[in-house]
Amino acid sequence: MHIADAIKLYSIPNKIRYGKNGDGGYVVADLDVEYDCYISAGIANEESFTRDFLEAHSYIGRDNNYAYDGTIDDYPWEYTKEIQFVKKNIGVLNDDKHTNLIDLTEKYNDIFLNIDIEGYEFLWLDTLTSEQLKSFKQITIEFHGLNEDNWNIDKPIVNLSKKIEMIEKLNKTHYLIHAHGNNYTGWQEIPYEKDFEIHRLWIPNVIEFTFISKDCLDSEPKLNINPIPIEGLDYPNWEGVTDLPLFTYPFINNL
Repeated sequence: MHIADAIKLYSIPNKIRYGKNGDGGYVVADLDVEYDCYISAGIANEESFTRDFLEAHSYIGRDNNYAYDGTIDDYPWEYTKEIQFVKKNIGVLNDDKHTNLIDLTEKYNDIFLNIDIEGYEFLWLDTLTSEQLKSFKQITIEFHGLNEDNWNIDKPIVNLSKKIEMIEKLNKTHYLIHAHGNNYTGWQEIPYEKDFEIHRLWIPNVIEFTFISKDCLDSEPKLNINPIPIEGLDYPNWEGVTDLPLFTYPFINNL
């Protein structure tokens, strides 16, 4: 399967941005959902999205908010105090240094997950069942290396076919409702054949996706036909450098 065939971007109204107007902010669906848990995974030193999201959903409560990152010594508490910090990385195991979050999928039913774990997202997704994925009502996730077999040479190799398989896995339980290319890493022109014609697609190497659970909508939304980025919602990750326009299939349903 071509990577483009795994990306089905749908259009829904009522989108909102949380976080700074730059790297660290994300566009999400403004759903009529009462979340029972918030998870931030892969923190580093930027948590403006978490700050804004928790201010808007203060009913969740600190005891149900979790922040995971095993690469930092402590949480950047200047953003919010309404969260519990766990010094663990997201992975395929549950041990002293890692968690796959399965324990939280068994405890909560309506989780919001914000995850950016630098290439390990595909390995993590491979550990979850479809039923466990359904516990995440909305997911903002950054996918790395969409045009190649691995990401960084010090990461476990995940070939492109496995990445496609994991996006398809998410498609079974969720709708992809927003996409934004990370302009730090550029994009590639990828050939794509359809109806015996070769098309040239432009796909970012790293891209931010927002997924919502299919349970959140009464029916399947229409595929997106509108240009991206969206003015007033999307901003370049690398501020001062032109954002990556997503102007070809599959981001716009024009084939």
